Amino acid sequence: VTLSSSTRRKVARSLGGVAVKVKVKATKRNVKGSLSASASTKVVPPRIVARPSSASFAKGSTTLNAKGLKFLTSVAKSVGKAKRATCTAHPDSGMSTAAGPTQATARAAAACAALNAAGLKAKFATGVTLTASQRISVTVSR
Repeated sequence: VTLSSSTRRKVARSLGGVAVKVKVKATKRNVKGSLSASASTKVVPPRIVARPSSASFAKGSTTLNAKGLKFLTSVAKSVGKAKRATCTAHPDSGMSTAAGPTQATARAAAACAALNAAGLKAKFATGVTLTASQRISVTVSR
């Protein structure tokens, strides 16, 4: 089945996928009538990267704030299940090179735990980026 370009764009932008209905009609030469069938399915992108628009942690904290928790809950509910989910977090600015990765790892673990608690079925992994930010990013592979 070949998707139109507009449907491919919708799939690429959606977390949960796009519902499609496939209709098939088969005819045989020199025979009256035909066979037809239809099925509904969901087309999902193979990889999704989601980032919140606001900070997910307070400065100096490894606990998700309300906006971060709401964002991760919506991602988990939209995606449902995946093969793998990687949570990447950043340390605060001004952190030492020893403390920064520790804080980022704790933030990433908190994000993965929130996704798991919200019902995302996946193998979870954490990632660390040393650029300063109070945001997280979630990469989901299907």
